Amino acid sequence: MTAKPSALPPTTSSIDALRGMRDGGFRHGPVIDEDRRIVSLISRGDFRGLEQVRLDSGTGLIERIC
Repeated sequence: MTAKPSALPPTTSSIDALRGMRDGGFRHGPVIDEDRRIVSLISRGDFRGLEQVRLDSGTGLIERIC
């Protein structure tokens, strides 16, 4: 288990959560409230369809530009 995992506030958009997990190289992440209590756990598998398509198309666009 990761000693100091990256955590997301509940206000994080789905695409930002997916991007953070991809960039961080992990598939799961805790969602924490303002008191640093875990309120949920998200997984890359939770995001299907539109969120994954948006991430893939954004990544493809960046790769074509660079």
